[in-house]
Amino acid sequence: MVSVVNPLRIKAFARSELSRTKTDKQDAAVIARLCVAMRPGSWQPAPRELQQLKAYTRRLDALTALAQQEHNRVEGEKGFVEDDIRQHLEELQIRIHRLKQVIADHLKHHPTLSQQQALLLTIPGIGERTVAQILSICGSIHQFSQAKQLAAFCGLSPRTHQSGSSVKGRGRLSKMGHASLRKALFFPALVAMKYNPQVKAMRERLLAVGKPKMVVVGAVMRKLLHQIYGVLKSGVPFRPELATGAS
Repeated sequence: MVSVVNPLRIKAFARSELSRTKTDKQDAAVIARLCVAMRPGSWQPAPRELQQLKAYTRRLDALTALAQQEHNRVEGEKGFVEDDIRQHLEELQIRIHRLKQVIADHLKHHPTLSQQQALLLTIPGIGERTVAQILSICGSIHQFSQAKQLAAFCGLSPRTHQSGSSVKGRGRLSKMGHASLRKALFFPALVAMKYNPQVKAMRERLLAVGKPKMVVVGAVMRKLLHQIYGVLKSGVPFRPELATGAS
């Protein structure tokens, strides 16, 4: 049996034992004791089509970031350097467009992914690029028994800092999760606040009680994840009057 364990969990376990030595032998012993005490679940590799989709989306992210860097560099340049950067930008845009088509064809040619894509696109705020990132990162939605687990996986669970009646820190997102998916959900959350009825109502309610704008955005991202979980788990397209889930 193979288990995949978050390195932070192993590090925290070692600290709980007051371990002061760090060698390969000592690390192996700590991992063995953690496995005996915690019994982490067995790891299952993602299906081949999801592995391919993840490779495609990662490459698309890399090309998009490179294109943005080149776009930033071209400002203020003249002559040969400007021409060279603009030529590189044109080449990058061609490759980005081609890769987007590869992703679209990949989703279309796999029935399960195609069905999941159709379900996710019924959620206002979720677009085709976000769909590919969601499916490539989350894998099978059935690995999560409830929406809160998916939110925790993405680092969108609220983290409370409170002790007794005197210490009450500001609540924050845990961010102990998949940073790429949090990034992918940021702009869809902004769109959802305008066009997703439940999200729009939640935003207005939170702003009315004085919540900071970025706290509201975090709550909206978490709400979107609950809606994503709902349509994928049920296999039913999004319907605002039926959508439920904690914010």
